[in-house]
Amino acid sequence: MKQEGKTYIVKDGDCIFFKFNV
Repeated sequence: MKQEGKTYIVKDGDCIFFKFNV
């Protein structure tokens, strides 16, 4: 799922949060 300025990646049942600041 993608949110504004944020990308959520779900891998191996774990929720990994990546935040991108431009």
